[in-house]
Amino acid sequence: MDMSFDISKVFQERLASSMGLDKYQYIMEQVSITNVAVDTDFQRTFNGFYIVRRNES
Repeated sequence: MDMSFDISKVFQERLASSMGLDKYQYIMEQVSITNVAVDTDFQRTFNGFYIVRRNES
């Protein structure tokens, strides 16, 4: 059983995830192929990533 792994790859994946790059990639892929006006999953991801605030004066 081979238990080897690429430490650099693991580090890059963890760093990208902690910076939200997985969400950014999802947004960029989906924005041109989904109806953003009705796709609530997309809206939730977008709003969370860009920290959209509403009704603040």
